[in-house]
Amino acid sequence: MKKSIQKLTALTIITALTLGLTSCREKVKKTPQRVSGDIPEITVYNVFDNEDIFEPMLQAFRSENGNIKVNYRKFNDIEEYREIILNELAEGEGPDVFFLHNSWLYQDHKKLLPAPASVTRATFEDTYVDVTADDLIIKDVNGIDQIYSFPLYVDTLALYYNRTYYNDKLPERGKPPLTWAELEEDIFKLKKEDNSFERFKVAGIGMGRADNILRANDILYTLILQHGAKFYKEDYKEAIFGSTQGINSFGKPNNPGIEALE
Repeated sequence: MKKSIQKLTALTIITALTLGLTSCREKVKKTPQRVSGDIPEITVYNVFDNEDIFEPMLQAFRSENGNIKVNYRKFNDIEEYREIILNELAEGEGPDVFFLHNSWLYQDHKKLLPAPASVTRATFEDTYVDVTADDLIIKDVNGIDQIYSFPLYVDTLALYYNRTYYNDKLPERGKPPLTWAELEEDIFKLKKEDNSFERFKVAGIGMGRADNILRANDILYTLILQHGAKFYKEDYKEAIFGSTQGINSFGKPNNPGIEALE
């Protein structure tokens, strides 16, 4: 069998946040099963998505690769999914292709092999949106870019607005502004207060709490990015999003992460 089939591939996906990509690792013990005609089987692990979603891609793959059999296994619990993959990798086994969240890569990339050198950073950046390179390309000890995974999709957040509220409070515009700084000003104009204990009858922007709104972490992450904060040092060995980052326009220490939270 060709050596390339003996590699382990991981598909990741990028969200504003990111999940989905491709990474490789030599299998130590496991030999891929074969079907009739000495054609190998490929095992794919994924979480949440049913196989029929990927059937067009799987069919195209089979047509181009001698009808290789693809065994697709779906998981419903993301924590169980990650634990199973890590345990199987530790045993020299595991799936041939698996999906992972972009945030897992820095912690686990040493368990995987990067893409061949023929797949360059320039080719990657010409093919995918910019944010994916930041998440999926990691420099080795020699400072050389290594591509460990390829994006399946990029998931982004969207802001919905209530047209009635905008027409009522900001009739000259009737819709949100184009910049985040202006939106922050709109929040104070849109809110409706009363004399109740809760004080706000209508909030300027509804975000809820971390325990009662879906993707709360992603929303906070996006707010911190909107404030221009860097999350990590250049070597990715230390998180700095809550630290002072330079001086602001008033000559005072700049804490964009704290400002975003507030």
